[in-house]
Amino acid sequence: MRIRFRFLRDSDLSLDQIAARTGFATSQYMLEVFRKATGVTPGNYRRSLSSGKQ
Repeated sequence: MRIRFRFLRDSDLSLDQIAARTGFATSQYMLEVFRKATGVTPGNYRRSLSSGKQ
């Protein structure tokens, strides 16, 4: 999961690109796994970083 956090935090890659680079068949599946593990969606996580909440 650390790799996905890094891509979300340190890159401008789309969620589709991150999913493909981290071995997920679809970004939807990555979203489900990420949300189960963290309680937030990847997009909400990324937005929280840009607003300084994380």
